[in-house]
Amino acid sequence: MKNIKWISITSCISIFLLTLALLTINNTFSFSSVEGKWDVHFESTNESVIIDDTRIDFYNTLKVGETYKLDVDVVNKGNYNAEIYKVIPADLKNYKLEDSDYTLDDFLSYSYNYEEDNNINSIKSSSKVSTFDILKANTKNKIAIEVKYDITKLNNEKLEYLKNHDNKLNFSLYLQLNYKQM
Repeated sequence: MKNIKWISITSCISIFLLTLALLTINNTFSFSSVEGKWDVHFESTNESVIIDDTRIDFYNTLKVGETYKLDVDVVNKGNYNAEIYKVIPADLKNYKLEDSDYTLDDFLSYSYNYEEDNNINSIKSSSKVSTFDILKANTKNKIAIEVKYDITKLNNEKLEYLKNHDNKLNFSLYLQLNYKQM
């Protein structure tokens, strides 16, 4: 009889300890059925843009005195926060104009800034798109891209060149933002 009581008590204690161990393991090593997803990309409804994930190519014709403005959204539809580690804008000095030694840099200026800080994402400087800016999961930021004539660069010789080309320039530029997972 003593042995039966001893075996019963030992069995109850063993079952209690095994249950406690299983509960501890289950809480410590809980597995989520939601898989991580990476999806950071540009979105735009403008027909003069070509989007390839986090690179946007845009083109237009700009007459003297005009400004080209393009609003695009950089969207994070993934489950991970994303941080910009590299901003690659087109360099206007690399775009030589036909039949001259001029480049787009001799006439135009190019900027890319956040349209507004939505106070959800971490923007490091006031509005300039820059490295270390954070785009949190399931959020977006609007970026304003602007190309305009820089009147401080226009002298009589450049104005004459433009006059001989119907006072307009064609351009095709890009902006690429490289993100990494945080």
